[in-house]
Amino acid sequence: MMLLYEQEEETMKRTAILCVLFIFLATLACQLTGGESAKPTQAVSQPPTATQASAIQPTSPPATLPPPPPEKRMVEIRQWAIAAEATSEFDDSQYSAMQAIGKPNVDTCGESPWAWKPYYKAREEWIELRYAQEVIPTQINIHLNLNPSAVSEVWVFRNPGGTFTVYQGAPVKTYCPYVLTIDIAEADYSMDTLRVWIDQTQFDEWNQIDAVELVGLIESEVALEATAAPALPTQPGETLPTPSGGAAPTAAGPGAGGAPPYDPAQWNWTSFTTDNGLPENMIKALVVAPDGLLWIATGNKGVASFDGSTWKAYTPEEGPQVNYASTITVAPDGAVWFGGYGLSRYDGSTAKKYTTEDGLLNMSANAIAFAPDGTMWVAHQSGVSHFDGSKWSTYNLSAGIPDEHLEDITVAPDGTVWVATWGGLARFDGSSWKTYTEQDGLAYKMVKSVVIAPDGAMWAATSGNGVNRFDGSTWGLFREEQGVNVWSVDDIQVAPDGALWFAAPGRGAVRFDGQNWVKFTTAEGLVDLWVDVITIAPDGTVWFGTRNAGLTRMSPK
Repeated sequence: MMLLYEQEEETMKRTAILCVLFIFLATLACQLTGGESAKPTQAVSQPPTATQASAIQPTSPPATLPPPPPEKRMVEIRQWAIAAEATSEFDDSQYSAMQAIGKPNVDTCGESPWAWKPYYKAREEWIELRYAQEVIPTQINIHLNLNPSAVSEVWVFRNPGGTFTVYQGAPVKTYCPYVLTIDIAEADYSMDTLRVWIDQTQFDEWNQIDAVELVGLIESEVALEATAAPALPTQPGETLPTPSGGAAPTAAGPGAGGAPPYDPAQWNWTSFTTDNGLPENMIKALVVAPDGLLWIATGNKGVASFDGSTWKAYTPEEGPQVNYASTITVAPDGAVWFGGYGLSRYDGSTAKKYTTEDGLLNMSANAIAFAPDGTMWVAHQSGVSHFDGSKWSTYNLSAGIPDEHLEDITVAPDGTVWVATWGGLARFDGSSWKTYTEQDGLAYKMVKSVVIAPDGAMWAATSGNGVNRFDGSTWGLFREEQGVNVWSVDDIQVAPDGALWFAAPGRGAVRFDGQNWVKFTTAEGLVDLWVDVITIAPDGTVWFGTRNAGLTRMSPK
């Protein structure tokens, strides 16, 4: 009986152990395969030592990865100009360049004060427009409301530098109002400024621009489902020529006369606008006579002089004014010559005017220069006139001048004449003309200004592809020297100390002393960055004429 009881007790124990084991295995299986409440098993570890315990930090919440950044894509934007400048304006409020900013606001065909109209109708003019957003351009739309279309050329100002011609064409009469659409193919640059040229000489009629739309691409964060930017046009635009003949960009070198470095402590800066006596803020030309009198030609208000304290404006009857004067030069005898629509010599009391009846090639006079022998050379539209004091000689395109657009003229000490044209540099040695283009080493055929440095080298400013120096055998090219931008220069002048000064519209002015390039902006004292012309007085005073903001004088202390 006892044995049976012990056997039953042993069986119960085994059954209990099996139940406990079954429950344990079931629980473990649940943990391994169960739902959200399942916990991972933890490894058994030894208790930490004292050193390890002191290093244990409170547990931080697990790090959360940031969401991926939005994808960037090229998207198209359309914008209207926010600022504008022009060669001339029919009026400084109505018809001004600023009437071309914003959306079109002229609904009908014909003249309107709410669109830009130049002051002159029988010459080439341009308007430059700036936009808020820098873009990769794809299209330009020019809205014209009066006698369209006289648009002859359109430039864009590239970043990091230089201009790019996106349109060229002859003026063609079309329906009115008219929108000239220019498609730009696969541009590899960005820009926020453009210039529209109009040629009103062919039809002798005013042309108006109401607004100019810039269409372009920007990189933007957009939703993944956003549509791609429209395909670019496939026709390539015109490109700037590649320099050849040794005119690769060069480091700054000798040639400016070894002038002393600029020391800001030695100079005073003063600005003049219509608020303190200047007749008009648009300055076309300026020069300082030997007696210290400053002469200026304004865009619309004629000629004026400044004696250091008082401005004096001159009417046509008073002598020195030529209609639409655009250049002023002092002769070796001290007389002041004015060029515009005809020529005028003024000796301080009387004036002598010259026209085609006297022997001028034509009535346009874009630039004047005097040779060492005292004779005068005049650059016109389509040719050159030479005056020896009693008779005139003329040279037209058939003589060898490469283009009808003549911008500047200078004469070297040996009597060689250099002419800046839109078709290259023309050189006259006294018997024949020779043209220098990209194939010879010139950076770009459009030349705006030309001077002779003290060392005899010729310097030429191109319209958007740098400044060339030519010593008679070797061409050098300067574009962005020591961080200073000289891609596009409108005027070059030589100071008495031998330094070269460059007018760089939109970027201020630049001085080169033979080794150092120094940039001058509004931070240094300029009244505005749009410097078009420069002149230097015998005492070293530098005058800067701006497009529509007045004058600045930098005078020695």
